[in-house]
Amino acid sequence: MPASALARLLRAYVRHAPGTVGKAELVDRFLDDHLRTRPLHTTARLRSGDLVTVTTSDVIQRYQYLFGEWEPNLSAFLRDRLRPGDTFIDVGAHRGAFSLLASHAVGPTGRVIAIEPTPRFHDDLTIAATTNH
Repeated sequence: MPASALARLLRAYVRHAPGTVGKAELVDRFLDDHLRTRPLHTTARLRSGDLVTVTTSDVIQRYQYLFGEWEPNLSAFLRDRLRPGDTFIDVGAHRGAFSLLASHAVGPTGRVIAIEPTPRFHDDLTIAATTNH
């Protein structure tokens, strides 16, 4: 089986199979390095349901591809704390992972203000916001 097909199969196991048995070892021993050195350019669905484009040579995008989110502890904190109608300000929003997550938590009566000064990341943020309404 070609390495890229194996990587997709292992990613599906890591991402969707219940439990944690062997997952950390697969990521540490194969997937992280493979996806970094042989990057995929694809679309990933985040835990929030949002779709984002990713290039797996980037660590943040690689973890979004593998796990559906970046910084799971901070993501859980935001999901627990934000309520409908709240305002969330994301300074240094990068590509919008936390802004997208926050938009679901604050709902249609809330607001998300995402600020990203780097032109390349600002463009990615704009595409993510547009794609996911």
